[in-house]
Amino acid sequence: VTGAGVEVGSEGAQLTVLFPVKIDSIQAQPDGSIWIDASGPVPSTLELQVSTDLTTWSTVATQPAPSGQTRFTDPAPQQSQRFYRVRRP
Repeated sequence: VTGAGVEVGSEGAQLTVLFPVKIDSIQAQPDGSIWIDASGPVPSTLELQVSTDLTTWSTVATQPAPSGQTRFTDPAPQQSQRFYRVRRP
């Protein structure tokens, strides 16, 4: 690693670059369900988590995303306020 006049090195060091996992879209459906489209590295497995308070999170689905993209369906959320996040397990 170099920069600003500093050089640090280590023979055999390995750099791992992690691709972000993100929610691409959230769509309410006529039947009351919610579609959450998410993407991550190719291939990956993604988890959908939900929260009502942004503090306590629960995993509601885990799906493979061989192309890096997947769609989660939240059947019919009962809460008036529900937050979503996607992560790698």
